[in-house]
Amino acid sequence: MGQPFPEQVAPGGVLIFPQIQSPNFSIAAQTGWAIMSNGDAYFFDLVLNGGTIIGPDWVLNPSGFFMYGN
Repeated sequence: MGQPFPEQVAPGGVLIFPQIQSPNFSIAAQTGWAIMSNGDAYFFDLVLNGGTIIGPDWVLNPSGFFMYGN
């Protein structure tokens, strides 16, 4: 397993790091996972962002559930 962060959380529960991620995280390669301090989270093949959940061939947002065919 990887090395732990030296100080994971500051007093008051504020995230110190701009993101936490898996060792293989890459947006370009669509691998791994990451949770950003701005609220974005990437879990390939699943993305949660701004109230929208996007899967490999579907989208769920406040407007509805949409499926896409190949």
